[in-house]
Amino acid sequence: MVALAGFAAWTLLSVLWSSGSAQPVLAFERVAVYFLALVAVLLVTGPGSSLGLLAGVLAGTVLVSLDGLFTYVGSGRLSGPVGYANAAGILAVIGLLLALGLAANTRGRYGRALAFGVLPLLAVTVELTFSRGSWVALAAGASVAVLVDARRLHLLAVLALGLAAPALLLWLVGSPVTGLRLSVAVATCSALALAIGCALPELERVRLGARGRRAVGAVVLVAASAAFVGALAAAGGPAKVVSRADRSFSQPPPATGGDLDRRLLSVSGDNRADYWRVAWRETVRHPLLGGGAGSFARYWLLLRPTGYDTQNAHNLYLETLAELGPVGLAFLLAVVVIPVAAARRARGHPAVTAGAAAFAAYAVHAAVDWDFQLVVISLAALFCAAAVLVSARSRRREQPLRPIRRWIGAAGLAAAAALAIVAQVGNSALQQSRAALDRDDPARAAELAGRAERWQPWSSEPLEALGEAQLASGRPAAARARFRQALALDRSNASLWLDLADASSGPARSRALARAKRLDPRSPA
Repeated sequence: MVALAGFAAWTLLSVLWSSGSAQPVLAFERVAVYFLALVAVLLVTGPGSSLGLLAGVLAGTVLVSLDGLFTYVGSGRLSGPVGYANAAGILAVIGLLLALGLAANTRGRYGRALAFGVLPLLAVTVELTFSRGSWVALAAGASVAVLVDARRLHLLAVLALGLAAPALLLWLVGSPVTGLRLSVAVATCSALALAIGCALPELERVRLGARGRRAVGAVVLVAASAAFVGALAAAGGPAKVVSRADRSFSQPPPATGGDLDRRLLSVSGDNRADYWRVAWRETVRHPLLGGGAGSFARYWLLLRPTGYDTQNAHNLYLETLAELGPVGLAFLLAVVVIPVAAARRARGHPAVTAGAAAFAAYAVHAAVDWDFQLVVISLAALFCAAAVLVSARSRRREQPLRPIRRWIGAAGLAAAAALAIVAQVGNSALQQSRAALDRDDPARAAELAGRAERWQPWSSEPLEALGEAQLASGRPAAARARFRQALALDRSNASLWLDLADASSGPARSRALARAKRLDPRSPA
């Protein structure tokens, strides 16, 4: 909690060295949401209720996955209500790991059966997102589960039983996917998984002695090693695999011809090599403090090798180093490492394996995507981390808060709540203003932009929206004044210089266009 608070404070402090204040404040608002959510969960959750917290997160992932499958049309990538296929994939992976961990470490017969029953649904969701990073995150999370769990052989047995029905489902669904075929296959395999879950207590009565456990462990280790070595040999050896992967990662994704299964076999980074190269160049330019929260998007426009647009570096750790420097990265790594350390301390608690595995999968996936900016994904992962933290909490050390600490905490939360309200009112008005302008209603857009400017006087975005509304109303002089006000707050914003060019003529227009071109040389505008 302290590490996340430090990360939030450092994010806000980057206003002092950022080129503008709008993006750092927006980034702070996001981290503040995570901090307040984590505080709330830690206050109401104890070691005895951490399993309920994980069960709630699992239920949420199941509902989101169900919505995605109901709306899936049988072609393309499943994105569901999240709106982004890779995000839908990692959310389903979090659910998968929670279900497997809870099935292996809880005692309730029906709860364990239900955990088994949702595995096929979550597995097919991951498959239909065609998210390669999600499968890698699943493998990483499962590895962490095996390392953390106090009964490894038991966990491996549950994993083998639990993945049988999902594997059958993925084979049955095949390609092309049709709605009826998908529904029947999911229902059938979920019923099979539910039956296996109901029979799990009977299967667990089979006991192995110490010699038998060692033998099974040796067989699993030898089989895994043989499979790994065989795969490397078939691919031409480690050096060739690394060389091919490095070369392919920098290439564009292959043409699938409608067969998205080919995407899963590709190691193309899909422009990530360019994102990471630009983020590293920003790091080199600002090695101590970074460029300020949210600054990567500006550096991408300035240094991008293609016309492709993006807001994020698709690597949380490298983007944090580029924007917030080593101090920001240290706070972020503390947020990631502390739950892992707590998991080692609380080994044996039934919630630890599931929570640690799910959080580890998120931490790995965040290294190749922009999960941190997606609130639903990050909150699910933080709730898993919270379950691990409260499981490691010692009851003997728990003491009631003194009155002075209660008042300090209440004052801090009240201030954070007030800030959240201010941010929400301003952000909502700004969004509505842009929507009104899209509907060709510049008068309403100007009114809403003015409201946003009153609530967010530090930001250039309301002034930009107001200027665009005035320009659409045929008032170029007023629009120029608003754009200049906005540029006084953020002079490195290429879109503001383009707006000023639109509202200007003659030499002023040429100067504004030249400045915009220096900031975004590959812009088609």
